[in-house]
Amino acid sequence: MRVALAALLIAAIPAWAQAPAAPAPAAGQQATPKFEMPVRNKYAAPKGACAGCAEVRSIRQVTKELPQTELAQSQPTGLVASVPLGGGKAQIGSSTSLGGEAVRTSTQWEVTLRYDDGRYRLMMLDKRPDFAEGDRVRIDSRGQILPP
Repeated sequence: MRVALAALLIAAIPAWAQAPAAPAPAAGQQATPKFEMPVRNKYAAPKGACAGCAEVRSIRQVTKELPQTELAQSQPTGLVASVPLGGGKAQIGSSTSLGGEAVRTSTQWEVTLRYDDGRYRLMMLDKRPDFAEGDRVRIDSRGQILPP
């Protein structure tokens, strides 16, 4: 008997946890749907707007450390002598071993664009951009950023 009562109690708990039913709409009012289907082109650009135009939202400089390839370390290109100009000890060795401690870096600029239709795009540029945050730009079919 205890097992049957416990099973009935466990089955009834989810029913108690549910929210109360919504009251029926008054006469003359329609019930509002709880789920709305997504609308295609909800963020479409207004008529006559530039399809490839966007606003620059952010510009950020990104510096990455480039890994040294094993190929460059394993194949010496010749004998090199390094004599410091300010004094110090001269070094002689292969071109791959001298200067190997130098860290190679790559600098790019990350540009975030917001199109007129609501889409976002992230572009990586190799050189410093000629525009600033908040400027309007146009993106051509090749992905080049141009003035509007």
